Amino acid sequence: HVIIHETGHLIFGILTGYSFISFRIGSNVIVKEKEKYKLKKHNLPGTAGQCLMLPPDMENGKYPFVLYNYGGVILNLIVTIISIIVKMNVDFPLNIIFSAFSLAGFFVVLSNGIPLKIGGVPNDAYNILSMLKDEEAKKSFHLQLKTHALHSQGVRIKDLPLDNFVLKEEADLSNPLNTAIKLIEYNWYLDNLDMENAKKTLDSLKPFMSKIASLYKYEIICER
Repeated sequence: HVIIHETGHLIFGILTGYSFISFRIGSNVIVKEKEKYKLKKHNLPGTAGQCLMLPPDMENGKYPFVLYNYGGVILNLIVTIISIIVKMNVDFPLNIIFSAFSLAGFFVVLSNGIPLKIGGVPNDAYNILSMLKDEEAKKSFHLQLKTHALHSQGVRIKDLPLDNFVLKEEADLSNPLNTAIKLIEYNWYLDNLDMENAKKTLDSLKPFMSKIASLYKYEIICER
């Protein structure tokens, strides 16, 4: 179901104009580097898999993000419904196997289709809700994916324009998508050996620490 889920992101991403960056299951990740595909090792605690893609350019502040984020849930649901139909038409022990597969499928659909933070990591539905409610978060998600794409191609953060990562003063830094961009801004200063502004950037997150997602909270504490 993890493979199905991440494949759903990939399929619906391609259908809405996204380009492939990486596809990870567990700690095994396929990365596209200069038109070549490489197998690497990368582990992100709290996530079983991840499909990263380069989004199409924004037009008038808009770009497709709902289907890309919800694609995994959609494919999990389709496969789960098919497995229920198959279960009803096969005998023991296949019906038991398909029953278990269906139950696991519903768990994945619910745990990703309802806005939640699981192990401190916002799920797909939570990200969608964040972007629907917060225009700054929608821009942050787009920028985060573009930065990941450039980084995977060997571009260092310090070589990107700082203005890309500076959020509006009124931005809600407890929103996980905005927190991520603030941390990229912090890493921009680090990569340029500007320790004073790096510290100021981390300090700006202090008032939001009680609301920040655990994944980022631990990272901030570590960096401080």
